Amino acid sequence: MNNKIRVLDCTLRDGGYINNWKFGKQTIRSVVKSLAEAKIDIIECGFIRNAIPSDELSVFNSMDQISKAIAPKFEKVLYAAMIEHHNKVYHKIPAYDGRGADIIRVTFRKNEWQDAKNSIRKIIEKGYRGCIQPVGTTSYDDESLLQLLKDVNELKPYAFYLVDTLGVMY
Repeated sequence: MNNKIRVLDCTLRDGGYINNWKFGKQTIRSVVKSLAEAKIDIIECGFIRNAIPSDELSVFNSMDQISKAIAPKFEKVLYAAMIEHHNKVYHKIPAYDGRGADIIRVTFRKNEWQDAKNSIRKIIEKGYRGCIQPVGTTSYDDESLLQLLKDVNELKPYAFYLVDTLGVMY
């Protein structure tokens, strides 16, 4: 088991809720470069969604768009993108070639897990480091959370996240 703690910065994704992901091309490149120079382990570049292509946004329509936003990639830095399962954009994910995101983080609601599980498996098979992040974990009872963890362990993802998005976990 690798117990190394890694720092993931999600400024370009999570910060987009404030400015509708309109950071601008130069700011996106500057943030990525500054985070890499600061030796942040994982830089989350934004969402992969069905979107009108624009190099001004941290919402990407393709892996090629991400590649352009982060080039040149820094050694020892992993680059991530997030997919919200309900958006069904898995067809936009080509086989991993090392140019775009290295990590695909997938969020899903409890009722989407069975379908999301198959999609995450395919992402891992394509060569990405797949990450699993259930949304609304407070809606899980103990038994269903334990079953989720068993399923997750079978997938052997790069990471599993429990996130207190709304500050309601206790």
